[in-house]
Amino acid sequence: SIPYLNVWNSFTGDKYHVIGNHDMDRYSPEEYVKGRNMPGRYYSFDKGDFHFIVLDGNNLYDGKEYTHYSKANYYVDAKKRAFVDPEQLEWLKKDLEATDKKCILFTHQSIRRILEDENKRAGFKKVVLAFSGHNHSNYTEEINGITYMQMNSASYVWIGEPTQTEKRYPEEINKKYGILQYSMTYT
Repeated sequence: SIPYLNVWNSFTGDKYHVIGNHDMDRYSPEEYVKGRNMPGRYYSFDKGDFHFIVLDGNNLYDGKEYTHYSKANYYVDAKKRAFVDPEQLEWLKKDLEATDKKCILFTHQSIRRILEDENKRAGFKKVVLAFSGHNHSNYTEEINGITYMQMNSASYVWIGEPTQTEKRYPEEINKKYGILQYSMTYT
């Protein structure tokens, strides 16, 4: 049994899931959506005075076509990763336009322009909050009237290049945890 799933499953309230890139390490998007009992890769719902939107930014884009992450196929050039596909963006525009409620967005990878454009179109602060977690850092920042909250999805900041871990950790630790060299761990 996986400990974090036990915690997730023990919560008796409403639960909603956002697909992150590492969720696609072993699964196809279809398998993952079914396994988590999600309504789809992206979806929205209303609760009280708010409209909640869940997006899926787990697409590769090679300049010609979009391919969803699936079974760890995203370990390629970083410039080709973390795209929201055009069909989903079109759905998002229509979904935002269709509600008069204040909106809160959840997506693993952060997006901005389309949210700010909707606030301009609506003429009020409609999109009020956007959560993301992909960048392995914590921050809260208001940009053009929208509060963006980045929540660390792990216990380190991903740097993506060697960080001289050989000076910080014993050799056996560096061998055991290969990705350690590409990150800055917390104390």
